[in-house]
Amino acid sequence: MKKVLIISYDFPPVNNVASRRYGDMVSYMPNYDWEPYILTTNNSGDLKVEIPETNIIRIGKHHQQGLIVEGPGVHGLPKFMAFWYVIYKRLNLNFRSADRFIFSLPLQVIKKLDYFKKINPDIILATYGPATSLWIGNLLSRRMKKPWVADFRDPGSLTNYSALSFIDKCVDRFLISSASGIITVSPTLAYFLADFYNKKAMVVFNGYKDTIILNTSEKNRSNKKPQKIIYYAGRFNSHQIESVKLLIDWLSKCGRDDIVFRIRSLGPEEINREIYEYTKSLNISGMVNILRPAEDKLIQQESREADILAVFVDHERYAPITAGTITGKLLKLLPLGIPVLVIGRKDSDIGDILNETQSGYLVTNFLQLDIFMNRVICETLKMRPLADKIKDFSSNNQCKRLCSFLDRLIAKKIAR
Repeated sequence: MKKVLIISYDFPPVNNVASRRYGDMVSYMPNYDWEPYILTTNNSGDLKVEIPETNIIRIGKHHQQGLIVEGPGVHGLPKFMAFWYVIYKRLNLNFRSADRFIFSLPLQVIKKLDYFKKINPDIILATYGPATSLWIGNLLSRRMKKPWVADFRDPGSLTNYSALSFIDKCVDRFLISSASGIITVSPTLAYFLADFYNKKAMVVFNGYKDTIILNTSEKNRSNKKPQKIIYYAGRFNSHQIESVKLLIDWLSKCGRDDIVFRIRSLGPEEINREIYEYTKSLNISGMVNILRPAEDKLIQQESREADILAVFVDHERYAPITAGTITGKLLKLLPLGIPVLVIGRKDSDIGDILNETQSGYLVTNFLQLDIFMNRVICETLKMRPLADKIKDFSSNNQCKRLCSFLDRLIAKKIAR
């Protein structure tokens, strides 16, 4: 069986989208003749670790404590760097190809170099972010003379518009120049990354665990149900707020009191407050419930009780590459058989997924949202999700794609 060393800052038990990407896939890898080893951080959370701890090397400490996802701040920085890091962030310089972990984690990896040589992986896979994971992948590739692959969950330096963007992109290209290939999470990102780095880019979506029961039957919803529930669970980013406010605007104008928007928020707290204040300004705070973080089991239960599962993505179109932003939670909603409402830009890759699976709709403006919501309320929206298409996005099938890509890279290296 071939071996792959996966370098990921986020890995179970810590509970976030980044952790689930490989946390959900690794248990399937032996089915495709690959044994996974993981280099990650010491962390805590409620996600199940799907492989033996003997195959996991943990260094450093993850900044996330508990279920609320907050920025790492100065966590892990040497004291003499903390002041300058705060200044750097306030100047919005946003250097994407390096980060504060570059001062600590690579040194710990070098100390364990003999252990990695003993594992003797056939290939190394490093996932961004943070960028330090890529530097570690590059480092181990050179020290052990093994091929490595860069996995991008977001665009990295390609969306750096600060004063340092030119330098950032030059460093980024240098860092990835030795990689044998690129993996990413959407077709649009694959197109831009392949063009920027001049390398083959493979799409491996963030899938859903096969333990989620696939339900594509039409859900029986009675008009006698006292409330229609719109449900969102996850972390907020600033670029999502315009989309969230569009839904809140609709709630304020719909003239109904039998709809509730439940938000199971992972933070950050400042965005929670902004949403609350906005609902308060429109006098509909009673229609929007911002709930505290909860464990995955409860979130799954609440999701199945909802009438609409909401997803919010970037509403702006100034950057074509961000059309490739696919939130990790989206694909985990597809098998539930409940209409998925995505609010965001009309050219988003998410629209293609929803059309392919017949699992929901992407809306971009108030009129489209109004039509969708009224069809749900009047129960004239008949969703008939396509089971075979949804299964293509399972973690098992995405793992199969990943392993096939790794096989081709290894075969290419041997042929040389």
